Amino acid sequence: MIEEHLPEQTAKEDLQVELIEIILTALKDLRASLGKDGNFKVSVETRLYGRSGEVDSLGLVQLLIDVEERVASRYGVSVILTDEKAMSQEWSPFQTVESLAHYLAALLRQPHA
Repeated sequence: MIEEHLPEQTAKEDLQVELIEIILTALKDLRASLGKDGNFKVSVETRLYGRSGEVDSLGLVQLLIDVEERVASRYGVSVILTDEKAMSQEWSPFQTVESLAHYLAALLRQPHA
């Protein structure tokens, strides 16, 4: 579990805030790499993928890989965001920055081998 890697005082909310910051930074980098096609607002409410989503499937994959790498660097834990579990969710974790952060936090709280 990620709690093993976090100081005791780090609460669920702190983890959520850190993950949102990681995702927002990765999304800003993606937006910059898109040039004129990256003309969208970056916030917690940013719709990532799906109806009225800001990124296409390739952009989403780039974003998720970047987030996975940043999480591994920050927490020393490897996560995979593009697995069958994520794709089979009733509500896609890729809808908004916030939904992705919630899904990622849940993954990090799971025991890791």
